[in-house]
This record gives sequence, structure tokens and C-alpha cells, in this order.
Amino acid sequence: MFSDYKTQIDKILENTEKEEAHNSPDKIAAVAMYKIMTGAISKFIEKESCSNPEFDAALSLEWKSAGRMLKYIWSKAEKMALRHGRTASCCLTEEVVYAWVHEYYFLDDREAVMEERAKRAEAEQKQKEAEAKEAQYRKNALDILSKQSGWADLPDEEKKKKLTSKIKSLKKRDSNKSTKSTAKTTASHSGSGKDSAVSMAVCEKTDSVSGESQSNRSDSVTTGNSVELEMEFADTLDGQMNLFNLI
Repeated sequence: MFSDYKTQIDKILENTEKEEAHNSPDKIAAVAMYKIMTGAISKFIEKESCSNPEFDAALSLEWKSAGRMLKYIWSKAEKMALRHGRTASCCLTEEVVYAWVHEYYFLDDREAVMEERAKRAEAEQKQKEAEAKEAQYRKNALDILSKQSGWADLPDEEKKKKLTSKIKSLKKRDSNKSTKSTAKTTASHSGSGKDSAVSMAVCEKTDSVSGESQSNRSDSVTTGNSVELEMEFADTLDGQMNLFNLI
């Protein structure tokens, strides 16, 4: 529904305006141009949503967003401009831009979006775990140092140095433990490998027969085209100084 789109675009413009006061004159000009562009696109989308029920339904699909739509248009325009050189810009007609808007909302990109979200969630989880681990090292180091005589009387700068050194020491200790554990596991596996040499020889003979049969088959493994993930639209215009003109 158009109301969903309007809410999203208003939020993007709000975030952009918050940054405007800190931008250089040329960046402010880009922001102004950007507002004109999004305003024209919004009018088109509102009109299209009223006359085209399928388009209106696409606006409210959970994996579609105004930010992604604008990023999609920007990427298409950027590719067009790059045909004429790395520093080139391009001027687009309304019809071209509106066709890209329509193209985005009917693009089957659900799987790509879900994959991107899963990767982002995984990265965020790893970041949280790393931060929690770092906080635990800091806590352990402080517990140890606070029990040392004279710790409370040390200057803050000296405490900071000792704390940093103790954290490094604890990390190195854990790293050494992990290395030793891995070495023991490897040694254990190498010992059991001798005992299974005979059975492996039998399996090898069996596998060679199976392998000859398989070699006669054609290799039917195909690699699907990788899907280019659309990035989330930035809340500001950083990196987008060459915004195209909408005429």
C-alpha cells in the first residue's frame, strides 16, 4: 500500500535532513536534488498504486522497501553513467526512472533479501559474542589486578596500562590452551589412523571400482548465477555525491 511506502520514504528524508547541517555546500545541493527526485517518484508511486492493484500489493511486500527501491534506481543509473567513464554522470528522463521503480517492485528478490538478512544477523551475533568475550576478559583482568597491593593508589594512566597488559596476558593464555588442545586431538587422530590402514586398503579397492563407473558419467554439476544482493539504502547521502538529475 502507498501508505507503507510513504512512511518509509518520510523516515529516509528525516534521517537525511538530520545530517544536512553537517554537510558541505555541494553535499547540501545533492540533498536538495535528492529530495526533488524522491518527491517526483512518490507522486508516480501514489498514482500507480491507485490504478494498478498488483503494484499496490507489491508496495507492502515484507521484503520490499523504499530504501531498497531508491538504491536499486541509484545502482542502475550509476552503471549507465560508468559506461562513459569513472567520473561521468548521466541525465535520465522520468520515463526511465519510473520504469526502474516498476521493475524493482516486481523483481523477485525475496530469496536474496532473506539471505542478506541472515548474513547480517549472523554478523551481528558474532559481534555481540566478541564484545561479550572482550568484556569478560576486562572483568577478569580487573578482578585480578584489584587484589594486588597498591592497585587502588595507582594513577589512572598506570591502571590503564596494567589493565591492557593483563587482558593481553589472559588472551595469550587461553590461546596457548587452545593450541595445545588442538595438538593433542591431532596426535590422537594420527594414532588411530595406523589401526585403520588395512580397512582403508580394502575400501580403496572398492572405491576404485566405483570410481571407474562414475567417471563414465557426464559431470552434471552446475553452478547457479550468484545473486547480487541489494544493499540497504544508507540513511544519509554519504558516497552518493553524483546523484543523477531527474528531468
